[in-house]
Amino acid sequence: MICYGKGKLQYVLSSKEFAAGGEGKLYDITGQPNLVAKIYKDGKAIGEKEQKLARMVNFPPAKNVLSQIAWPQDVLYNAGQFIGFIMQKMDINEDLNVMYEYGSSAKYPNITWENKIIIAQNICAVLSSIHNSGYVCGDLNPKNISIDPKKGFVVFLDTDSYHVSDGTKTYRCEVGIPEYLPVEIQKKVRGGYTLATTALPTFSQDTDNFALAIHIFQLLMNGAHPFACAILPSHSSVAAPQPSDNIEKGEFPFMQKISGIRIPPYAPKITILPKKMQALFKRAFIDGHKSPSARPKPEEWHIALAELRKNLKICKKVAYHQYNGSLSSCPWCGVTESYNKAFNKVALAQIPIKPPVSMPTKQRAVRLSRSAITKSIIILSIILVTVAIIKFLPNFSIGATNAKAANTETTNTETTNTETTNTETTTYAYKYALETPVNIRAGKGTKYEIIGQMKKDERFEMEDSCKAGWCKARARGIEGYVHISQAKETPTPERAITNGNDKEKANMKGKFFTDTRDGNKYRMFVIGKQTWMAENLSYNAGGSKCYGNSESNCQKYGRLYNWKTAQFACPKGWHLPSKAEWEVLTATGDRSAGKYLKDKSGFAALPGGYGHSDGRFFNAGNNGSWWNAGNNGSWWSASEYNSNYAYYRSMNYGYEYAICSYYGKSALFSVRCLQDSP
Repeated sequence: MICYGKGKLQYVLSSKEFAAGGEGKLYDITGQPNLVAKIYKDGKAIGEKEQKLARMVNFPPAKNVLSQIAWPQDVLYNAGQFIGFIMQKMDINEDLNVMYEYGSSAKYPNITWENKIIIAQNICAVLSSIHNSGYVCGDLNPKNISIDPKKGFVVFLDTDSYHVSDGTKTYRCEVGIPEYLPVEIQKKVRGGYTLATTALPTFSQDTDNFALAIHIFQLLMNGAHPFACAILPSHSSVAAPQPSDNIEKGEFPFMQKISGIRIPPYAPKITILPKKMQALFKRAFIDGHKSPSARPKPEEWHIALAELRKNLKICKKVAYHQYNGSLSSCPWCGVTESYNKAFNKVALAQIPIKPPVSMPTKQRAVRLSRSAITKSIIILSIILVTVAIIKFLPNFSIGATNAKAANTETTNTETTNTETTNTETTTYAYKYALETPVNIRAGKGTKYEIIGQMKKDERFEMEDSCKAGWCKARARGIEGYVHISQAKETPTPERAITNGNDKEKANMKGKFFTDTRDGNKYRMFVIGKQTWMAENLSYNAGGSKCYGNSESNCQKYGRLYNWKTAQFACPKGWHLPSKAEWEVLTATGDRSAGKYLKDKSGFAALPGGYGHSDGRFFNAGNNGSWWNAGNNGSWWSASEYNSNYAYYRSMNYGYEYAICSYYGKSALFSVRCLQDSP
């Protein structure tokens, strides 16, 4: 395809796109390897977008930062029609949120505090340049910031969604994630209003500064969101408020005492930070709640972070533990201990009852004769002598044979083994190691010694009835415990989403399932060994809602459910998929699975947005979230993270990922049902 930019500059696009999203496709440009073209899909290249991009092209940020922002460099036309724009080709590495992961499942568990501080400084530098050019990011969520974990450099993405004003007209940012939106925006997206329809003003540099403060906080505080919290044991019957709830109420649990609430167990106290930095967070999250202009600017954060970097100590026990030099001991060691106590508790097992004991019956006393007593003594003496002889004979072959037999395990089939003890029967199923290495520990938790390791895709045996946490496991002649998150059902993925499924998809063509509860029909889709509904569930269960309370959205996207309702929403013969079952579906890997599930697989991941129990809704048509059962879609899973949170799967129509995360159970997400195994 040949396109033209401003001034009749010609661009020759590659014949096939190299990436695609909800809004458009990305193409290489012949002879210009450092540039790419984004071509919008039909209906997406509206006039306002052309005007917004034209202004961004004419008034770019400082040149020294353009290599760190996917900034529009030219507007594209074909046959006189606006179709997209040109931008610099960026090296995309990791989403920022991988730096927020904590614990044994973290992708970069040993990254130092200093390196996280550097990443925070780099984010400040890029945002400062954007603000100095008069622009507002708007949707400054971690998925729109890419990082290089080795060098620490950051790249800002999705700039064509920025909130742009030319002095007379505002071109809106129409998307956002609630956990990064300040109170002044949270209040505007109620009663069916969205970021696209609510009254202006919405985003500003002050709202960007709010999101910036959250990112800095998460980088410094073990990934903890500043408005995340946990329930005290004395209030365990109450669900923990979501971060977006605390944002709206202005309750910052790291600095404010809130009844029944404590900070998450994986987070350190805010007192580990220098007082100057604590004061900046107070301005961002407490003072800024009433006065948004009080929030610190990127330049202030950059200076404070530089001062913190100059005054770091290294822990004597753990080399990658670094901390504020004014502290007398390493706070991270204590946080790790607190985390292990909270999340690696030993599960109590049930004990089988013993056979009932008969009550002795009353018997008449019998007087023995002297001869009877004499005979009894002789018989007892013979028995005792016999026992003594057997016990002390120097022949141990019987004992050795029995010991050997006791240690023999019998393999029944290729898929399951059974180990029998006197008190219980444990059934094992073959699993495969998720990564290299998978640790086998002596007990349930990371505090226990590593007694063995497995390589990626290595087969091992795991307790079949264990569905969460640390499970009994056997591998390489070692018996111990492996966390279920490190096990998968199959070895090297069969890449069911991309390869070899045409025949399976053809077998399901035209097949429907009818829900007898309401008569709704759902297309069915086979992927690998799983049969899924190829549409979001629409059953009107108690607690479910339509996006924006509009029935037309239910007809298009299906209904939204809280986690409790989602558990029982699927019809008979179907169920809410677990986290592990979602992972089988996305076996190609989270960074590309979303593309195929949305566009090519037959799964048809239609993004129904998501909502809160207080009536706020976000991003239908672009984001979808399914309980693990639009702009973004989120789908529930059946797997709990803890008593207040559950896992879900999320996809965004602007990207190829299929992210697994956890969220509060009161949120409203979509549901996809999975057919029960035969």
